[in-house]
Amino acid sequence: MHSSPYSPKTSYRFVIAILIGTVSFSSGLNMYASTPVFPLIMDEYDISRGTVSLLLSSVLFTHGLLGIPIGIFVGRINLKLSITIGLILASSISLVFLTTNFYTLLGLRTCWALGMGFLWPAMGRLIMEWFKGRELPIINSIFPIAFSLGIAVSASSIVPLYQMLGSWQNGLSFMGFTTIIGLILWVVLGKSNVEYRDLAIKPSFKDAIKIIKSKNTFLIALADAGPYCLLTISMGWFPTYYHETLGMSLDKAGFLMGILSFAGTLSLMIMSVLVIWVSRRRPLLIWPGIAAGIAGLGSIFLADTPLIFIVIAVLGFACWFYLPPLLTIPMELPESDSNSVAIIFAVLQSLGSLLTFIAPFIVGYTTDLLGSYIPSLVLFSAAGFSLVISGYLLPETGKPYTAE
Repeated sequence: MHSSPYSPKTSYRFVIAILIGTVSFSSGLNMYASTPVFPLIMDEYDISRGTVSLLLSSVLFTHGLLGIPIGIFVGRINLKLSITIGLILASSISLVFLTTNFYTLLGLRTCWALGMGFLWPAMGRLIMEWFKGRELPIINSIFPIAFSLGIAVSASSIVPLYQMLGSWQNGLSFMGFTTIIGLILWVVLGKSNVEYRDLAIKPSFKDAIKIIKSKNTFLIALADAGPYCLLTISMGWFPTYYHETLGMSLDKAGFLMGILSFAGTLSLMIMSVLVIWVSRRRPLLIWPGIAAGIAGLGSIFLADTPLIFIVIAVLGFACWFYLPPLLTIPMELPESDSNSVAIIFAVLQSLGSLLTFIAPFIVGYTTDLLGSYIPSLVLFSAAGFSLVISGYLLPETGKPYTAE
């Protein structure tokens, strides 16, 4: 592994940036699209809360179990091929309109999750190949901005969409068709950077294990795991909690999730400007971690007050604000290149997913058992503080920018 001196000065990187945004947006559209209609899925298939939570947990389990092997694989094969494979698998979610039982729906979600398993580390490689220096945190803002905007659009529109199209299956399929658009655009326009590709060393298995076992790799993954867990619970169970416990309409609950996601998008837009002037990374992890934990608790206990709109917005802001600097840290570590970044991204995805995998299960089953959402929601609200711990322990990789 080594730091490459290559400087990607070509206008085609703007095409790549648009493709990254397009693929990320379609991914965000489908990440939590099913959660606002959980009650409808439970009614149609006569299943419990714990069972319907598999639609979230299966994604996390797939990423947790296969994320690292897929990341190593992505680091060793052609970049365009790896993204194409990911988009083909992810496009299967567009077939939801054909489902007639819950387990077919679950199978499609699992195929989509496999596709995301390829796309996440591949995007790290793609960014590392085409962008450098000051561009890295900026493009690492665009990547999650598009993803969070997709989540926001799906959260606020899936209920009206299914009402317009006649069924929740049609609504979910409509969201899924956007992935096919991303696939077509990538096949036609996407490519790896040939000049950089010759400089990046394919990691041996021994090198890959060394990267995986690194303290910094673990802390980067842990930093994301807490907010990821909290965001998953928020998007996955807050709408049902608000609807069943407080009598809130699904439209209003979905609207709140839209606020959460739009606040996240706004935070990323602010961060995309802030990173131009602030090169330090650690404070941009610690402060959002504090805000995320506090806002998570507020989203539970202030849900029946007008303050819920503010608290949800703060929660969404905090759960996304840290992401660009966190994604940039692996690219600034000594001896990093595009293939090592792919592996670190895979570990980030895998560890976060493993820790988050049990969260929807626990909420669903403890609520069935105890008759209350409160204990498990409080437990996972505290997960946001993992950002504080990792932000304190990680090295400061940010350096003052120089003219390029």
